[in-house]
Amino acid sequence: MRAFILLFVMVLLPATSWPQTERGLLAKLSLAVDDKLYEQAENLFHQVISDDVESAEMFYWVHLDRHHAMAPEVARELAAYFEKNYDYDKANVFYKEYARFVPEDVNRLLAVARTDLLRGKEDEAIYTYEQILNIQPDNLDANIYAANYYYLQGKVEKQKIEEGYKRIKSPTRMQYAHYRNELDRTFGEKYVKARSYFQNVVKQFSSVGARKALAEIEKIEKEIAGTKL
Repeated sequence: MRAFILLFVMVLLPATSWPQTERGLLAKLSLAVDDKLYEQAENLFHQVISDDVESAEMFYWVHLDRHHAMAPEVARELAAYFEKNYDYDKANVFYKEYARFVPEDVNRLLAVARTDLLRGKEDEAIYTYEQILNIQPDNLDANIYAANYYYLQGKVEKQKIEEGYKRIKSPTRMQYAHYRNELDRTFGEKYVKARSYFQNVVKQFSSVGARKALAEIEKIEKEIAGTKL
């Protein structure tokens, strides 16, 4: 009986006197967006994201058209929230959304690359950093990452090639030629790229690590040249 009376009273009360629920916030947010009251909508979205981030996320995917004026800012807010709360997968998704609105914005792409790394996705990170380098060839963060990525890839590949060749007890001339060709390929695909990026790094500041890597690459180049038949 008491439950019935309470329900009856709530029905009679005007909506403005109800407690501020998540549903009420979302309704107000939707109205503000529809009426193009973007400053008000932004303030309401801050409340929604603090109270119930899942609803805020759903609001982005369901309510906002991707061409909507508020979509970039909402995507950025969600990305920052998820990164701050260590949900790097979702942060990465929304930074990618944010970058999609201005594909040439290096800072947006750097945020994507950063969360790629936080997720342990090195191969995805290099793809993003190379996008950055196509836009801004002297970007220091991108050059440092790309240089180290290709340098380490080269070391791993070279070691595998050498270990595989050493397992052959009596290599034929053809096997030796294949071994040398594989070393050439690895140098061209990995070390040459690494050298270019390390050179871009040392142009901007005197990095001891970059100079050591360049010296090592030069040494490897000479070693591979010495394997010629």
